Amino acid sequence: MPYKEWSREKQYGHRWPITEGIFSAVTRIFGDSVSATKKRNMYHEAKVKYWAYNLLQGVT
Repeated sequence: MPYKEWSREKQYGHRWPITEGIFSAVTRIFGDSVSATKKRNMYHEAKVKYWAYNLLQGVT
């Protein structure tokens, strides 16, 4: 199957509107970067940012 047909069928590259809103909100609140230098700590810092965002939104 050619790439264009496959990507159209699988909707490759499309994001859900809700996801875009969450990414935008977290970026506005917490910034666009992480301060950690080790890769493991970068992942942890990003995870904590999303945890804090959920806490602010009242999501458990």
